[in-house]
Amino acid sequence: MILIIGLNNKGKEFNNTYHNIGKEFVFSFVENQQFNSLSENKKLNALISQNSNIILAVPQCFMNESGRIVRKLIDYFSVPLDNVLIVHDDTDILLGNFKLQKNRGAAGHKGIESIIDNLHSKNFWRLRIGVRNNFNKETARTEKAKDLVLKKFSKIEKEKILEMFPKTFDAINLWIKKQNN
Repeated sequence: MILIIGLNNKGKEFNNTYHNIGKEFVFSFVENQQFNSLSENKKLNALISQNSNIILAVPQCFMNESGRIVRKLIDYFSVPLDNVLIVHDDTDILLGNFKLQKNRGAAGHKGIESIIDNLHSKNFWRLRIGVRNNFNKETARTEKAKDLVLKKFSKIEKEKILEMFPKTFDAINLWIKKQNN
């Protein structure tokens, strides 16, 4: 079993912000990979879509509370930590880029800090999606991470993200194949 979790902040005011890029990824993945629609699971406090061996989830909580829900999902579905992938924004990576990595620290990301605290481990996979805007070099250097992640996407930024998603889908599908072997 594989569990892919897209982090986000609950609430309409956070829609189309960088901090919700994990949720955006999961919704796009559901559509692109022809999964069932996400449906609310109140017991797990998450939106869930499941096929034969892959579970997609979006916790319905604030970012800094993600760890509790991630722990609940892992326990409920009995997924080994090595088969867990957390999708989240990363201000250290330029917009339009991503990294698939395992066993890394939180680097100040409150959602990842919460997950590491609740799992007592950082030994899980992460799809780190870049949100650092490089269109304006001066802003890119000076903008604080906490201000950046709560900002709404511009039209150009949204297009850049949507252009990147097919590459992330390819990377995730390869990762899924490796995990299933």
